[in-house]
Amino acid sequence: MPSESEAKETSAAKPTPPAVHLGQGPGIGFRYVWPGGEAPVYPYASLPDPCRPQDVDHTTIRFNFTAPIPSEPSRKAKAISAIRQQLTEAGIKLLRSEPDIRFPAGPRSYLDVKSFSKENLEAAQSVSLSWEGQKLEWHSSGVALPEGVFIGLIDGLPPNTNMTRFLHHFYRWFRHDLDIQSMWANYDFDASGEGWFLGQVAFLAIYKLDCFGDYWIPGYFNFEGRDFELHFRGRGNACTFCLSARRHRHDTEDCEHRTCSVCGQEGHPQRVCPDDVPKWTPSENEYSSRSASG
Repeated sequence: MPSESEAKETSAAKPTPPAVHLGQGPGIGFRYVWPGGEAPVYPYASLPDPCRPQDVDHTTIRFNFTAPIPSEPSRKAKAISAIRQQLTEAGIKLLRSEPDIRFPAGPRSYLDVKSFSKENLEAAQSVSLSWEGQKLEWHSSGVALPEGVFIGLIDGLPPNTNMTRFLHHFYRWFRHDLDIQSMWANYDFDASGEGWFLGQVAFLAIYKLDCFGDYWIPGYFNFEGRDFELHFRGRGNACTFCLSARRHRHDTEDCEHRTCSVCGQEGHPQRVCPDDVPKWTPSENEYSSRSASG
């Protein structure tokens, strides 16, 4: 249990983390734990997985393309046309302002479908698509989070974690920087109602007005003497080089610890390298005026 001083500190702050509220029903899944007694802003199942960088944005549905991806442009166009026809027949309207169906580059076999409404995204998850006798499996879709809202995940917590103590400590750790909107904990409940914590906690958060931003939110969370890595979505590309060294979290382009590829030195981001200064080239008017004055 928290000490008396910790309890006073937490009770004086607003809002305070309430008692854990896990909900009902057996099975494995993320249960809503904060704030208890209220509905979460988003259902956890609709949020992007913070640990999967290949997930897509809120306008895209991604399928596993189980058949070999066509290499010839004509066959690729034929496959896209067939998928578009199946979606149209199912009543799914596509986003036509850009390529609405495409095979993204990369080692994995994916098919991305662009849409423009929440209803389409939900309906497309239940549509049965196929190509040359192979079914396409739904992989993921994104959710449109408001500006400044991001989702985080803490992984590897001990199975005997005291969730009430964890909530108090988490609140104190981030209270100056973040407003936590919702939090979920991954549990496995059997039919009798007995549950086991599976070591994962996810949360939705927004920055407070006086927060310094990404740089001051660390890439790890310390709880009971151990550091646990934080995974994030919606906060830009974090510098993994510095996360592994337990430095404060920041975007890759702002890193001051990597060796600059321009000058070979450390201590500044490459985008502001003092040696990376373009040579001055006079404009035509400047050259003419200089020639005339000379």
